[in-house]
Amino acid sequence: GLLGLPHADVELAQHEGARGIATKDFTMEKLYGGLVHGNEVLFHLDPTYRRNASTAAPEHTLDAVRRALEQPFVQLPEWTWPEGVATPWDAFIGYLLLGAVIGNTDRHHQNWALLAPSERDKRPVTLAPTFDHASSLGRELDDAERTRRLTTKDTRSDLRAYAARACSALYDAGTPHPLTPCEAFARAAATRPSAGQAWLERLREVAPEAVSVLIARVPGPTMSAPARQFALALLEENQARLEHWHVG
Repeated sequence: GLLGLPHADVELAQHEGARGIATKDFTMEKLYGGLVHGNEVLFHLDPTYRRNASTAAPEHTLDAVRRALEQPFVQLPEWTWPEGVATPWDAFIGYLLLGAVIGNTDRHHQNWALLAPSERDKRPVTLAPTFDHASSLGRELDDAERTRRLTTKDTRSDLRAYAARACSALYDAGTPHPLTPCEAFARAAATRPSAGQAWLERLREVAPEAVSVLIARVPGPTMSAPARQFALALLEENQARLEHWHVG
């Protein structure tokens, strides 16, 4: 929200003693035909694409996603976009910026989608809001590991090393290893410098205090003190990396 991206509205929730989330339905299935996930979109454009592949799919490349989002039938959804963002691919570059900031390691081919109209509807096909950001902020680490990475003097295993080794689930063609979230944003932004700069400007407008307020809103039992410290430090590290970049 601070970056001005259309996104899934998610609240923490509890059901019969189990913790989880409640998400507002943005698919508008009564108006639209629902979500068409990235793997189905890519298969539609290329029948050789392995739509049932695991989330680690080397054919899930930036170029493939770009070609899909630049199809004439895909339109930019109605939204207050920054100047310089004019196409669905431009918008997706903003999604990649978010991933770079939060260290999202799960932008696989079912974690982006299009909103498709029903057969009776005249609405255009548009890029869906960004969604499913759970694999971020070091959520897979336990508190001992978070504390160790925050305090160690070993640069091979500290927080910066952790940030540098994150994997985005997006690839370059012909490479077996995924790009980092920062690499994915940088390479996508290089294809549309005006959009890349627009999203970097949005990032520069985000005050650290505003981010701290968001972290503070998470209830204590849900997020431990080390988890808060690690999340804030990771956000600061990733934002610092991105703020020094110039696209173009």
